[in-house]
Amino acid sequence: MTNPVPRSAIDLRLDGLSFEEIATALGVDCATAIELIQLALVFLPGLREVEKDAIMLLELQRLDALQFALFARLKTGDLDVINPTLEVMDRRARLLGLYSH
Repeated sequence: MTNPVPRSAIDLRLDGLSFEEIATALGVDCATAIELIQLALVFLPGLREVEKDAIMLLELQRLDALQFALFARLKTGDLDVINPTLEVMDRRARLLGLYSH
């Protein structure tokens, strides 16, 4: 029997919910919600390519928005956002599989 939680997490993410909202809906913490989405993208056999592509696009758009806002702050000399900017860049690279395994 398969676990319905990862499938539910994907459905909620496709509906545009944030990780915090997904965590609340599923009764888990935010880190677990993120992990469920990541695991489902890789291991859920019933997840169609179109759903994977939709989630990938949604995640990349959110990362773009975050990076845009962080770069704006960097341009004003706010050096406190260097590490968050690098974290966003790292997350994008991992999402796109840009690192060697």
